[in-house]
Amino acid sequence: MPARIVALVAAAVLGLVSLGLLAAGGGLLWADSKKDDDGYISTGRDPFEAEYRESAGSRRPAAPPDERFWVASAQGAGDQTLTWDVEHGNWSVVVMNADATRGVDVELSAGAEVPFLEPAGLRALIAGLVTFSLAALLAVLGIRSGRHELAAA
Repeated sequence: MPARIVALVAAAVLGLVSLGLLAAGGGLLWADSKKDDDGYISTGRDPFEAEYRESAGSRRPAAPPDERFWVASAQGAGDQTLTWDVEHGNWSVVVMNADATRGVDVELSAGAEVPFLEPAGLRALIAGLVTFSLAALLAVLGIRSGRHELAAA
């Protein structure tokens, strides 16, 4: 009787683990399917909100391109692309005229390149299927051992 209970409990636990792995694998593959032609993830939503800050000062600031605090920048007329290897921290995007004058008109999109999504999703799905198979095997063994115990009694 104890072996039967252990097999059934282990089957239930492994069944739950397999469901988590299958869900995670499916989620990762779904996110990977949202990549655009350039390989960037796009959700099709507009999560950006503009935040405006006015700051009074006693002198005219230096031209933005001359400042040294920018981590990455792109400038010029027409379409601009900025590629930056993200580092840990909190970051903000600043869009402004190169001469710091008013009147900025911009259409902005952002993306992230996440190359590990597909392999991680496939590995999670495979692990989920293997774990589910093991759970099913343990469940069958637990049920069969219970039948043999009943027949012997």
